[in-house]
Amino acid sequence: MKWFAAVAAVLMLCVATAPALAHESDAANAGGTVNIQPGQTWSWTPTFPTGLTPTLTVSGSDTSMPADTATFSATSGNAKVQSGKIVVTLPSSYSKTSYYVKVKAVTTQPSQTVYYEITFNVATFSLSYSADSIVAKVGTAITSVTPTIGGGVAATSYSISGTLPTGLTFNTSTGVVSGTPTAYKAQANYTITATLNTSPVQTVTKTISIGAYTSITASNYTVYAMTGNTAITVPGVAMPTGTSLASMTTTVKKDNTADSGFSIGTAYNGMTIEASTGKITGTPSAAATYVFTQKYTATAATGGSSATRTVTVVVEDKVAIGGGTTAYSYVGHSDTHTFTKSAGPSDAKWSITSIKKDGTAITSGTDFNSITISNGVVTSSADTSAGTYTIAVKLASAKTTTTTSGATGSKASSNSATKTLTLYVREQASFTGATNGTLDSTFYMATNKVYDSLTIASNLGSDATFSIASYGTGITNKNIAVSTAGVVSPGSTALSTPGTYTVTVKIVDANNSTNTATATLNVVVKNALAFTNTTAAGAITA
Repeated sequence: MKWFAAVAAVLMLCVATAPALAHESDAANAGGTVNIQPGQTWSWTPTFPTGLTPTLTVSGSDTSMPADTATFSATSGNAKVQSGKIVVTLPSSYSKTSYYVKVKAVTTQPSQTVYYEITFNVATFSLSYSADSIVAKVGTAITSVTPTIGGGVAATSYSISGTLPTGLTFNTSTGVVSGTPTAYKAQANYTITATLNTSPVQTVTKTISIGAYTSITASNYTVYAMTGNTAITVPGVAMPTGTSLASMTTTVKKDNTADSGFSIGTAYNGMTIEASTGKITGTPSAAATYVFTQKYTATAATGGSSATRTVTVVVEDKVAIGGGTTAYSYVGHSDTHTFTKSAGPSDAKWSITSIKKDGTAITSGTDFNSITISNGVVTSSADTSAGTYTIAVKLASAKTTTTTSGATGSKASSNSATKTLTLYVREQASFTGATNGTLDSTFYMATNKVYDSLTIASNLGSDATFSIASYGTGITNKNIAVSTAGVVSPGSTALSTPGTYTVTVKIVDANNSTNTATATLNVVVKNALAFTNTTAAGAITA
């Protein structure tokens, strides 16, 4: 019995001390992965089944992992246990892509040991944008600004600080900034945060500058003026909200030739350029085409803006017309009357604005179409019928007008002059009382003395001028004369031989020398009436 009792005692002792003989588990070690960046600290509080509070220690990698105990171990202070929490700090000087830490948990009664192996994947996560600064112009769509995540991970969402300029949007899913700004907003910094798809979750940030400005509006202008007559005004350029004028430069060409003989703020041929806005005012004093090229540069918190405009000032001398106001023609004949441009631009254009015939306006028909003008020459064709025509002639600048809001100056059409031409169109000249080119009247003379008198008439009335064009055989200008009024009279020498003589008489329109006619005048010379015997030839009868 004593033996049995002794054996039982030994068995009980073995059962009581069995846990103390247990060894570390041969089961596979648990493990996890942490994405971390140099300079970051990771902490983890491991949890255990209820009633177990093991002792925690950390160590470097065992033989199943790349050894790194020299630079990353519990003794270095980069991995430690602190109040039940595992704290791992990755110095920014580390350059490897992976580091390993083994966490050991030990309990007693019963004695148990488990390990948790942690792989630290080192990656430098970053957030960058396709542009660090967005200087947007109101009314113009920006080029979308897109993010890039560095470090081999993706972002799950994005957020941005502050309120973007109106019209710009921020996509919280993609992080893209896009849109068209509609209002000015000063340039400001915005912090964009990307939440990464990492374990544990990490974020990266990027600060970019965003603002919206209104660009300079610099409209081109063309204005017209007459020398010493027209005051012009061309507005300057106003700076948009949030922008101030940094500089303005002006160059000028006078009739296509660069002219340095001007300065801003000082009168130049009667015109002055305002230094602060580029406004041009004044009364031009010299005819020319001036082209001012003005370049503006603005500065603002939103960035710079520049614009260039041209201001064309066409200055012409006042148009004036020279030339007489009366002309003559006759039916069946084409005549011209020339007006001249006595002042004004070389390219001024001529026109007929109205025609009246015998006091009544005409707008169509043969007579209307038969009167034309070209380069100041008024032509009446052979189709123009007899009558008195009143022709209104106009000479006007050939320039066209560019209308731009806010600018003043003469329109080109106002630089014009008018003149009225009175055109007398007569019937074609003819003699009154002529048959087949021979005057019906005959001028009779007696030898050595006047026998008759004669006055020739024409259809031109008092506007006709008479003369002898030629003499027939046996008669000369000494024998007969015709006055300009058509009065026929003997010359200084009488014709002594009886017979029929001829002279050609011509009539000329006093107002138009090409309107002529001729006719033959017969001059009949008879013996002078005389007694051919004496009283001695008489006889007395009872």
